[in-house]
Amino acid sequence: FNIISKEENNDEVTYIATQKGYSSTIKAKVTINDSKIENVEILEQNDDFYSIVADSDFISKFKDQNNVDNIDTVSGATVTSKAIKKLISNVLKDYAR
Repeated sequence: FNIISKEENNDEVTYIATQKGYSSTIKAKVTINDSKIENVEILEQNDDFYSIVADSDFISKFKDQNNVDNIDTVSGATVTSKAIKKLISNVLKDYAR
Protein backbone atom coordinates (compact mmCIF):
# COMPACT_ATOMS: atom_id res chain seq x y z
CA PHE A 1 0.00 0.00 0.00
CA ASN A 2 1.26 3.43 -0.89
CA ILE A 3 -0.35 6.87 -0.67
CA ILE A 4 0.69 8.88 -3.72
CA SER A 5 -1.22 12.02 -2.80
CA LYS A 6 -3.68 13.33 -0.24
CA GLU A 7 -5.66 16.50 -0.88
CA GLU A 8 -7.79 18.09 1.84
CA ASN A 9 -10.61 20.50 1.09
CA ASN A 10 -12.75 21.27 4.18
CA ASP A 11 -14.49 17.99 5.14
CA GLU A 12 -13.49 16.27 1.89
CA VAL A 13 -10.21 14.37 1.56
CA THR A 14 -9.14 12.80 -1.74
CA TYR A 15 -6.47 10.13 -1.85
CA ILE A 16 -4.58 8.64 -4.76
CA ALA A 17 -3.18 5.33 -3.55
CA THR A 18 -1.81 2.04 -4.85
CA GLN A 19 -2.05 -1.56 -3.69
CA LYS A 20 -0.57 -4.76 -5.11
CA GLY A 21 -3.29 -6.79 -6.80
CA TYR A 22 -3.28 -10.24 -8.39
CA SER A 23 -1.05 -9.52 -11.36
CA SER A 24 -0.47 -5.77 -11.22
CA THR A 25 -0.56 -2.72 -9.02
CA ILE A 26 -4.01 -1.18 -8.62
CA LYS A 27 -4.16 2.62 -8.49
CA ALA A 28 -7.30 4.23 -7.13
CA LYS A 29 -8.74 7.60 -6.23
CA VAL A 30 -10.72 7.48 -2.99
CA THR A 31 -12.74 10.47 -1.81
CA ILE A 32 -13.91 10.66 1.79
CA ASN A 33 -16.38 13.27 2.96
CA ASP A 34 -17.45 13.68 6.58
CA SER A 35 -15.81 10.34 7.55
CA LYS A 36 -17.62 8.30 4.86
CA ILE A 37 -16.48 7.11 1.45
CA GLU A 38 -17.99 9.36 -1.17
CA ASN A 39 -16.38 7.86 -4.27
CA VAL A 40 -13.92 5.19 -5.40
CA GLU A 41 -12.46 5.33 -8.89
CA ILE A 42 -9.98 2.78 -10.22
CA LEU A 43 -7.43 4.82 -12.18
CA GLU A 44 -5.04 2.08 -13.32
CA GLN A 45 -4.92 -1.70 -13.18
CA ASN A 46 -3.86 -4.63 -15.30
CA ASP A 47 -5.22 -7.45 -13.18
CA ASP A 48 -6.37 -10.47 -15.14
CA PHE A 49 -9.66 -10.77 -13.25
CA TYR A 50 -10.57 -7.09 -12.86
CA SER A 51 -13.41 -7.37 -15.40
CA ILE A 52 -15.20 -9.71 -12.97
CA VAL A 53 -14.86 -7.05 -10.26
CA ALA A 54 -16.12 -4.32 -12.60
CA ASP A 55 -19.08 -6.42 -13.74
CA SER A 56 -20.06 -7.27 -10.15
CA ASP A 57 -20.73 -3.66 -9.09
CA PHE A 58 -18.25 -4.28 -6.24
CA ILE A 59 -16.84 -0.74 -6.18
CA SER A 60 -20.24 0.88 -5.60
CA LYS A 61 -20.67 -1.10 -2.35
CA PHE A 62 -18.09 1.15 -0.67
CA LYS A 63 -20.13 4.35 -1.12
CA ASP A 64 -21.29 5.91 2.18
CA GLN A 65 -19.28 3.37 4.23
CA ASN A 66 -16.80 4.18 6.98
CA ASN A 67 -15.79 0.55 7.50
CA VAL A 68 -15.13 -2.09 4.81
CA ASP A 69 -15.06 -5.19 7.01
CA ASN A 70 -18.62 -6.22 6.08
CA ILE A 71 -18.06 -6.01 2.30
CA ASP A 72 -17.51 -9.43 0.73
CA THR A 73 -14.87 -10.06 -1.91
CA VAL A 74 -15.88 -11.08 -5.43
CA SER A 75 -15.98 -14.78 -6.25
CA GLY A 76 -13.69 -15.51 -9.19
CA ALA A 77 -11.63 -12.39 -8.49
CA THR A 78 -10.87 -12.83 -4.82
CA VAL A 79 -7.28 -11.51 -4.84
CA THR A 80 -8.13 -8.46 -6.95
CA SER A 81 -11.21 -7.52 -4.92
CA LYS A 82 -9.35 -8.17 -1.66
CA ALA A 83 -6.59 -5.81 -2.83
CA ILE A 84 -9.11 -3.06 -3.60
CA LYS A 85 -10.77 -3.61 -0.23
CA LYS A 86 -7.37 -3.45 1.51
CA LEU A 87 -6.46 -0.24 -0.33
CA ILE A 88 -9.70 1.41 0.80
CA SER A 89 -9.29 0.10 4.35
CA ASN A 90 -5.78 1.55 4.54
CA VAL A 91 -7.02 4.90 3.22
CA LEU A 92 -9.69 4.94 5.93
CA LYS A 93 -7.06 4.19 8.58
CA ASP A 94 -4.93 7.10 7.35
CA TYR A 95 -7.98 9.38 7.29
CA ALA A 96 -8.83 8.48 10.91
CA ARG A 97 -5.41 9.58 12.17
